Parts: sequence; structure tokens; C-alpha cells
Amino acid sequence: MKVIGHIFHAIWWAAVILTPLLAVWLASSLAVFLNGPLWVAILSGALLFPGLPLIWEAWATRRFNRKQVEREAAGKKVKTAWFGVFDRLIFRTLFINILALVVLVGSFPKQSFSALSTRGDWFLDHASGHLSENAIAQTRGVVFGVADALEWVHNATRDNPYETSEDTPNPDVDPEPGPNPNEVKVKVKVPVPTPTPTPDGPDPPEPTKPVYKETAIWPQAAELHPVVANMPASAETSPEAVARYIAERETDPYMRVKALHDWVADRVRYDLNAKDRGQTAEAAFETRASVCAGYSKLFAQLGSYTGDEIVYVVGVSRDINGEVQGVGHAWNAVKIEGAWYLVDVTWNAGYYENGQFKKVYRTDYLFTPPQYFNVSHFPDNPEWQLVPEPISRGEWMRRPMISPAFYAKGLSLISPTRSQSSVDVSDTFEVILGNAKKLSILANIEPKGGGKSYDCIVKGKRTSRTRISCKVPASGTWHIKVFAGEGVTLPYVGQVEVVAR
Repeated sequence: MKVIGHIFHAIWWAAVILTPLLAVWLASSLAVFLNGPLWVAILSGALLFPGLPLIWEAWATRRFNRKQVEREAAGKKVKTAWFGVFDRLIFRTLFINILALVVLVGSFPKQSFSALSTRGDWFLDHASGHLSENAIAQTRGVVFGVADALEWVHNATRDNPYETSEDTPNPDVDPEPGPNPNEVKVKVKVPVPTPTPTPDGPDPPEPTKPVYKETAIWPQAAELHPVVANMPASAETSPEAVARYIAERETDPYMRVKALHDWVADRVRYDLNAKDRGQTAEAAFETRASVCAGYSKLFAQLGSYTGDEIVYVVGVSRDINGEVQGVGHAWNAVKIEGAWYLVDVTWNAGYYENGQFKKVYRTDYLFTPPQYFNVSHFPDNPEWQLVPEPISRGEWMRRPMISPAFYAKGLSLISPTRSQSSVDVSDTFEVILGNAKKLSILANIEPKGGGKSYDCIVKGKRTSRTRISCKVPASGTWHIKVFAGEGVTLPYVGQVEVVAR
């Protein structure tokens, strides 16, 4: 019994100490993440402990003493307090801080986990002059480890509308990237899970431990497969008819899957109003309009007719609008000759601009290497990351938003290594790129959500190491967008987020 008593007391004191710390940590991290006033979070922390508990205790004690005097004057028996002052302060502190946590999470259900996972280490931003690099790294590891342990809160408050094949998703949460045409071919390796097929539905089977295997060339040329480009309308009467037409004319498994992908990307129009029709493969085929769920399910259905194993994968993704936590999305995994590949037909079909869908066919997200695909996509089932050691959701949120075209062009991001960084107003923020192919680089900085953009200074545009210097003109959240290529018009390849105070 003594052991149980000691364990109980240890848990009790841990709760007493950690609950106020967690409330202050969440409040301050939200302030930094959302670019709110940090002094408010610090003041709130002082109120949560010991301010409000002491005020509450003083008020309650005064009220209790007054009633005691009244009872004594009325000849009634004087009551005895159940707990001592110290015990009452502990209870009040726990109550106030638990209430504060509930209010914060309830007010910022989507941002709470994101704030802890991306900016929970804000207090280490200027610690390099006071702590060793090793101490900072270890502290940061503990901080983000605690944040990762709180992912269940994020999952409890998040609803992915694409989780089942019968969902009628809300298309307002489906992101669209800007066009990123590129023609560089890179040979990579991806792991090969060996799942059990699920013939009765498009939901993905559970993969086993991945095994590496050589893959095909990526990316494919941004040209429609000839079979799709020349397909007569008479062959497009049903999904089965389309699939059979393609299978009869293309025997190479990679090119056959590309043809299936091309037909969906080219023939189906992205439509934000499609939710009322339901996001089934049949609805997407009949109306030639859908959001990501319809694109992905139709692609999987075509594969079922050609004998190609294509599964439906759900999770979150983030586009050039750069919300670090991502939004609900659906895509596919394809098995070809024992190897698994990742495909996002929706993002290869086009993009939204000024409220209008622009059809721009591309192949950036066709057989994309997992280490590049996973920068923008995070599956609910970590096995579909297709990497030997899947990363956590928090780690995914901390990574900068870089498109596959960035890596296909031989670029690498040296600094920063985080999706969001802080800087003082009017200071200069620097982005450092590895530029192995010595491409032309341009960059600008603009307010998150749109607005006037400002050109950044690019040093070493055509050298192996390029430095981008951007002066932050005002307080707020800013996106530094990078464009790279060979021609006159340089495509967008990635961005980093900067919070200026």
C-alpha cells in the first residue's frame, strides 16, 4: 500500500507542477505561432499561477470569515475548513489551469498542436549565447517529444472528411498547388510494402515493413500519354471501357498506370461545388467534375479493371498557401512490379487562381519519390509514407513547404530548416540554397494570404550556393517564395514562413 501511496503522490505532484507549465507553454506558443502579443501570454501565465489562485483564495477566505462571524453572532456552530490554505491553493491552481487549457484548445482546436509542434521551442530562439548547442538540441528534443505526445488532442479535434469511401467530403478543405512544370529526371529508391489486397473497396491495406527496390524514372515528361490524347469519345462510355481501351494498347505497367492517371487528370475538372453530388468514382466519371476524393477513387477504380493495384490513401496536405498543419486530402498509392509509388492525380490536374480552376497537366506528383512527396502530404496511416522510418506529424509540420520540382531541379534547402521562423521588423531574413545545377533564382516576400509582394536580393543566382536576403517590411506573417529554372519565366518551387514582430 505504501508503494501505491507513493505512486499516487508522485502523480499528484506531477499534475500540480506540470498543468500550469503546460497552460503557459500552450498560451505562449500560440502567441508566437499566430503572431499575437507575447506579453499577453506571459501576463496570462503569471495570472494562472500564482495570480488567480491567490486572488481566489483571498476572496474565498474573506467570504468564509465573514460567514463565520455571522454564524457566531446568530449563535450557530462555527464551521471548520475542510482543507488547509496550501491544499486549497493546489486545488484552485489545478482547476484554473485545466479550465485555461480547455478554453485554449477549444478556441484554437486546429492551431494548438501546430503551435506546440512548430513554435513550442520559441524560448530557445536567443539561447545560443547562454547555452551550448548540445544543451539547446537536447532541450528542443524534449520539447518536441512532449508536443508529439499530445498529438492525440489534435486527432480528437480533427475530422478528415475523406476517411471512408462512402464520405461526401467538404471540398472547401481540399488544397490546390500552383503549377510546377519541370523536366529533370532523377532516379531514386522507394521502399516496397507487401500489403494484403482489399478487393471489396478502395481503402488501403496495412503495409508491412518496407523493403528498398529500384524505381522508375521520375518525373515523367509533362505530356499526355498518346493513348489518352487520341482516345475517341466512343471509348469513354464507362470507367471499364476506358480502362480496357488503355490496357489493350499499353502493356508496360508504368506507362499503363500513367495513362490511367492521365485520363483522370485530363478529363475530370476540379469543382468546389461537387460536394452535393457525392464524391464516388461513378459521380466523378459521369459529371467529369470532382474534388480530391472523386479523383482518387476513380483512379483506383480504373486500376481495378486493368489489374493494377491502386489504393485510396487519406491524410492531410499543404499547398503554397502554406498552412503548416495541412488540410484534409486524398491521394493514391500504386503497386507496380512489387514496388509502391505515390500519386496525386488532383494536384497534377491543375490549380486554383482567383477563384477559378485552371487546368494545367503535370507529372510532379506521379511516382514521386516518398522523401519529396511527403513534404506536402502526410497520410493518416504512417506506413503510406513509404520510408523506413516514418516521421511524426509534428516533424512534418516543422519542415518547410517545398515542392517536388525544387528537388527535381537539383536544389537543396540549407537554411532555414523550419516551416516557420521569427524575425524582428525591418530586419533581413536569409534563405540559403544549394544550387548544384546553377539555375537562375528569384524570390519575393509577401504577406500570408496575399497582398503586395517585395523583391528579395539574390546573391549567387547561378552559383552552387545561392543566398536570398529579404527585408521584412512590417509586422505580421510573411511568405518568402522561391522561383527557379532556366528560362525567362521561372516556376515556383517552394517557400518558408516568417513571423515578424
